[in-house]
Amino acid sequence: MQKLDRTKFKQTELGPIPEEWNIFTIQDVSEVIGGGTPSTEDQENFNGNIAWITPRDLSIYKERYIFCGERNISDKGLSSSNAKLIPKNSVLLTTRAPVGYLAISKNEMTTNQGFHSMVPNEKTSSIFLYYLLKNNVQKLVDNASGSTFQELNGKTLKSLTFAFPTINEQSRIATILSSLDDKIELNRQMNVTLEKIASALFKRWFVDVDSKYTRLGTLSEICEFNPTYKLQKNTATKYVEMKNLSEASLSMDFAERVFTSGSKFMNRDTLLARITPCLENGKTGFVDFLGSQEVGWGSTEFIIMHPKKEEYAELLYILARSNDFRDYAVQSMSGTSGRQRVSVDALKDFELLIPDDDVLKKFHVAVKSLFSRILLNHQENQRLVKVRDSLLPRLMSGRIRV
Repeated sequence: MQKLDRTKFKQTELGPIPEEWNIFTIQDVSEVIGGGTPSTEDQENFNGNIAWITPRDLSIYKERYIFCGERNISDKGLSSSNAKLIPKNSVLLTTRAPVGYLAISKNEMTTNQGFHSMVPNEKTSSIFLYYLLKNNVQKLVDNASGSTFQELNGKTLKSLTFAFPTINEQSRIATILSSLDDKIELNRQMNVTLEKIASALFKRWFVDVDSKYTRLGTLSEICEFNPTYKLQKNTATKYVEMKNLSEASLSMDFAERVFTSGSKFMNRDTLLARITPCLENGKTGFVDFLGSQEVGWGSTEFIIMHPKKEEYAELLYILARSNDFRDYAVQSMSGTSGRQRVSVDALKDFELLIPDDDVLKKFHVAVKSLFSRILLNHQENQRLVKVRDSLLPRLMSGRIRV
């Protein structure tokens, strides 16, 4: 890396940038392609072989590259709508509801009208453009308009200007940032695999187990819901909101804030989303403060499940992420239209096979090491994200040269 005092800067409309860099518009470096939605009244427009991405698909998506979304469209759906085929390695950007979700297409695909996708030309690469836009999400948001919801229209997007290094320096910058994200994504994939192993053990020990080692009981026998912990109010504490709770994540990212409402939680508790689609998408977290008994605070959109025995902790988390349990929770929802929530009383009556103490302890020992490894991977990712997010603006401004 080159020291800042060796770099000569020039003044531009964007401020000082290295002398070798250029100012380009998005239209200078890429072809911008909009999206569309086939008529939902004709089911033949869907369930085909063409990947179709919507902003919702990126709402919980953390990887750089995306293969497909929740739904596919058919050839008929493509030809009958404004949806367009986008080539591999295009940069997908949500430009409405909300502005700023980013991904790179791993294969040919389409998007709905909530996107504008960029097909890079020889002046840039998809991976560099991805990081450039990631570093400038606020600029994208600031250029959006609209009263009901913010939208960054295609004409405005095309005209936005950014500073671009030489193509060789772009490649070096992207390599550095990608090496960090490669490790982050590998750790996430490892965690998904480790959780699948824990779920398989759960099924083997508590679903397929011989009945003589279990008895039929209810969830209220093994956990408390939204328990009361002593915590001085109006003081900053660890706080988690829905956006901080990641799919398939056993340890969450917490913010420090003064709480006003919600539910208290502590180490080894499970947080369960109580609204759809978050519940259906598996937004469930396992709290771990590195062995600390510190108490935190969750938003009102969570149900806290506290194990009555330490050995129930992992069992509760895996159960809460199972399809059978989530289906039961969704069916228990009550309230007015648009404000339906999972009923805690209904969850208390959820029936399950409760193992005897010997089986429970063996399961706890078997999965505890898996959960410990997942936590270590998560901690490493937190450190790597801080390094990446610290380097990103410096590399993109020329304050650090490579």
